Amino acid sequence: MAQQLSFSYDTPQKKVLSLCIPTYNRAKCLKEQFKRLLTIREEDMNRLEIIISDNHSTDETLQVARDFQEKLDFIYLRNEENVGADRNFMQCFQKATAKYVWLLGDDDYLQTAHLHELLNHLETENYGLVHLSLKHKDKLVFHPYEDQDEFLNKINVIITYMSSNIDRTEYIRNINWENYFDTHLIQVPAHLQATLKSDKNLIVNLPFFDSGVELQNNGGYNIFEVFVKNLVRIFEEFEDHGISMNSLLLLKNRISDFIFPYFFNYVVLKKPNNFRLDGAWDIMKEELGIFRIVWSAIRFIFSYKMISHWIKKICRPVIKVLTYIITNFFVFIWPAILAHQWKKFRTRVISNRFRYQLGKVGRKCYVEGIDFLAGGKYITIGDGFSSLKGLRLECIKLPDSTPELIIGNNVTLNARVHIGVTGKIHIGNHVLVGSNVLITDHSHGKTTREDLAIPPRSRQVFFKGPVIIEDNVWIGENTCILPGVKIGKGAVIGAGAVVTHDVSPMTVVAGNPAKPIN
Repeated sequence: MAQQLSFSYDTPQKKVLSLCIPTYNRAKCLKEQFKRLLTIREEDMNRLEIIISDNHSTDETLQVARDFQEKLDFIYLRNEENVGADRNFMQCFQKATAKYVWLLGDDDYLQTAHLHELLNHLETENYGLVHLSLKHKDKLVFHPYEDQDEFLNKINVIITYMSSNIDRTEYIRNINWENYFDTHLIQVPAHLQATLKSDKNLIVNLPFFDSGVELQNNGGYNIFEVFVKNLVRIFEEFEDHGISMNSLLLLKNRISDFIFPYFFNYVVLKKPNNFRLDGAWDIMKEELGIFRIVWSAIRFIFSYKMISHWIKKICRPVIKVLTYIITNFFVFIWPAILAHQWKKFRTRVISNRFRYQLGKVGRKCYVEGIDFLAGGKYITIGDGFSSLKGLRLECIKLPDSTPELIIGNNVTLNARVHIGVTGKIHIGNHVLVGSNVLITDHSHGKTTREDLAIPPRSRQVFFKGPVIIEDNVWIGENTCILPGVKIGKGAVIGAGAVVTHDVSPMTVVAGNPAKPIN
């Protein structure tokens, strides 16, 4: 794929940071980048591995590299043919040998003022992903995050910006790179995997490069396919590895806010650009939804410079009065007059959000409150579903099984119903479930002496058998339905029952363990 030219230095011992610069036909940029590299302190240079990955440039890139061979220690890799940006980035990740790897754009010129401080920190601390903030608003220079969702929500779509992210090298070794070829986002799965494999990640609020010097030359790809369709698909693939559904929803909001200005300027106003735009609206509508796009449009319009200037200079007094009136209306008048409508409105919002998180949902879905939802894409619900507060649905994907929760038509769940699935739970039509009910098909660990010695939370979850609940079943309050059980059509489960065996159709059972009483 690539040949390493003779003027590269010997393979280094384990260093702190592999600084990798993929490049293609940007000889002027690479020359300026080399000049920046020459300003690095000698003690810091000894902790760096510098790799230049040339994607078979046809300009003067090779000559620029030769001009600096005696001034700077670096590895120069030149591909025998143009293999595309994704494969060239992959080569950087694969060739890096240091503790951390940083892919720096050839036009993102390095700032070395704080490099010494960064290397000292990386040398002594262990992180999965180190994000170099572009805003520097946080007063805390090195801000660690132990909550992965909070960290991902903080950096949001900037995870796509190659130069802003530094990965722990050992965490990205086993990525199946071929799955992400031609997405133009091959760096994103690396950043996600590095984040999710570590208990601690970091945001650094210092400047390390001049961003986007050659931004006007970027393009050639479909910006909507890359930053909407491909990005959403990559994040959804990592949902099974620890990214929560809430984070995925927030990310889609950020993607919508990010992409709408491009849609407005390039598709609506038809401003000149270097991107492909085919299928822009269909991609946005399918991946983001109409409501999210409309909300992003409103946010964009009211942040647009001309309108913002007009609002501030001309309409400020009017806005102050309107704000005062609207605020008082919503704070005092609205609750007093329409308090009884608030519950309906809130339930509608929760129900709509619930629908978007599931694989498939029928008509007339009514959910008052959700305590916890995981693995929504494995859940199918029919028409006329309703649930009171405290609903908890868990679909846990195991290495040897894919969960499947199917709920039929006109099923009613009362408060605090918990359904846990690792294999298969089917609930038929017209089923009524009381409050505080548990339905599960799995267990945390076994009852062997070895498993009992392990803390319950650390025991391996395993599938014990499917749960089938047929049509017209009534399940009383405080009932537990355990794995491997089939409840026949029209059966009644008495309050407080623990169902451990099959229940025949048209049978009433109660007790612990549940037994027929009719």
